[in-house]
Amino acid sequence: MKIFKKILALALVVFLIVGCCVFSVNAAIPPQKYGDVDGDQFVTITDATAIQMYLAQNGIIYNKRYEAADVDRDSIISILDVTMIQMHLAGYDVNFPVDDEFYVDQYLYGVILDYDSGKAMVGVPVDFKVDGYSHPGPTNVKLYVDGELVAQTSEHALPPNQYEYHLSHTFKEAGAYHLKVSVCDKWGVGYSYDIENYVVVNDVEDKSKPVITSIRRDSLTSIRPQITATAQFGTAPYQYKFVLEQSWFIEEEPAMVIKTQEFSDKNTFDVELDAYGVYRVKVTVRDANGNETTESSIIRVNVIDPA
Repeated sequence: MKIFKKILALALVVFLIVGCCVFSVNAAIPPQKYGDVDGDQFVTITDATAIQMYLAQNGIIYNKRYEAADVDRDSIISILDVTMIQMHLAGYDVNFPVDDEFYVDQYLYGVILDYDSGKAMVGVPVDFKVDGYSHPGPTNVKLYVDGELVAQTSEHALPPNQYEYHLSHTFKEAGAYHLKVSVCDKWGVGYSYDIENYVVVNDVEDKSKPVITSIRRDSLTSIRPQITATAQFGTAPYQYKFVLEQSWFIEEEPAMVIKTQEFSDKNTFDVELDAYGVYRVKVTVRDANGNETTESSIIRVNVIDPA
């Protein structure tokens, strides 16, 4: 029976990864060649013609091929790139990387907000932590609210394993919003992350008790994330209690307690997750007057950390 339940749990996680994935990853784009505009792995006169047609607005250059077309590395696709390819094919040394390989790396691991839906308030800035990366740089990160660009940042390639960007937006009216965050390379090619029906309220109804504004993990892809809880209102300072539970299915009770961190001033909680199963983090916040609030957050294992 135990083996059968593990098989069911593993099947559930596979379903969650395939059907409910909340992030996009593209880490295995094969190498490309400068000048190989049509993507056939060879630099030929056809590639020069493709650029000419694009410049004459009689053709298109597909996503992830812009960098290949920019053989003179000036960030502009022009007739000079056509000339470089033609000279290369004629046997001239053009001193540009025609036929050299390069890589395109694009990642969008996820987006974490410091206010959960329904707790963001009018007039209070909301921070968006974006885990992403795109090369060729600079990496362009943009935030759209109901289709309108409201915040952006542009940075050159960060050192390895440093993919964190922050955007902030202050909502002026209460309501439900459609949010989109995009992470793109210098050509505008990349990935986007959508949050449907993000609710913003005018104010919190009861400020006499602490309100847990968010329960978030620092990484959506690691099996060893750090959980952080934030609280407002009531009477500071706060104390936090964390309980990590695991169940084969979300509805199953009682769940098995994996780890407990008793009340302390520490609002972070380090956990380690298995390769299968559904997890629940319960957070209790106690203010200086003894008022308590408890909330839960579901954790699914989306990507297995090889470390």
